[in-house]
Amino acid sequence: MLTRIGIDGVTPEISPVDSFCKDHDIAYFDARGQPDEAMRKLEADLVLMARLEQLDFDQLPETERLYGRLMSFAFFEKILCVDLPSASSEWMGNRILELSKSFERLFQKINGLTYTDQFGTKMTGVALDGKVGGFAYQMYWVTDRQADDLVYAPFLGLFSSPHPSDVPVGQDIY
Repeated sequence: MLTRIGIDGVTPEISPVDSFCKDHDIAYFDARGQPDEAMRKLEADLVLMARLEQLDFDQLPETERLYGRLMSFAFFEKILCVDLPSASSEWMGNRILELSKSFERLFQKINGLTYTDQFGTKMTGVALDGKVGGFAYQMYWVTDRQADDLVYAPFLGLFSSPHPSDVPVGQDIY
């Protein structure tokens, strides 16, 4: 049977701080490589902080009390400076990808559509699939010709890997 050594390296006792850290480490290990890794790490850090907050630090051995307090501060800083920006960026990127995928079917149906409004502004939709130099691509745009002949053409392009066999033309490219 393995005897756990306390945070001071000597005392053979169960350390609540060490136990919390072990659970935290396991949560980080489980988060690794997941599509929501940053969010999972944020959640693990928040759980660790909540558990530390529940401790009565005055009842802990001095070394563990010091370690727990310093760790609380360090993880508070990590949550603010690392976890929240990373999780926010991950969340936003996933929402943009989901939105793009949901609209892609609509984008493919704009090819050849033309609309002219009451002021003479003409909008024409274009959707293309193709290959250039080993890259497969899909491009969508709308040409907006104003009555005064100014032309605007915002577009969206989706490109594949440089290996044309990976994504045949006409299939989804992400």
